[in-house]
Amino acid sequence: MSIYKSAKKGRFIPKNPGKWAQKNIIFRSGIERRYFNYFDLNSNILKIASEQIVIPYYDPVKGKKRKYYVDIIIKYRTKDGDIKVKLVEIKSSSEARPPKKSKNRVAYERKMLTWLTNKAKWDAASQWAKRKNVEFVVLTERDIQ
Repeated sequence: MSIYKSAKKGRFIPKNPGKWAQKNIIFRSGIERRYFNYFDLNSNILKIASEQIVIPYYDPVKGKKRKYYVDIIIKYRTKDGDIKVKLVEIKSSSEARPPKKSKNRVAYERKMLTWLTNKAKWDAASQWAKRKNVEFVVLTERDIQ
């Protein structure tokens, strides 16, 4: 399935290509691949676009404005039959929360910088979503069956 040497990155081949906004769908982690497959096969997911929403944000680590490419935007049917839109960021659970203090100061600082960047992206995405009347969520490997 992968066009790259790493099993964690590659080209996703959907079983339901009509749901997808683009033909070239790249997953950047094993967790993303699992969610792409889940969304592709879920009959309540009506439309899917990968990295199509770009949100400007200020990166406190780099000290400059940057662009955040949200992993997925989905249009879906709720259990009540309503049609909704959701922005979805897919991350490992270790990057979806602030790091715990560690004896390894260098590793802790690296994880903290990652967290600060992620938090800035997600704050910007939450504000964008609120203005557009859509929901923004961060999903991890713990959220998928």
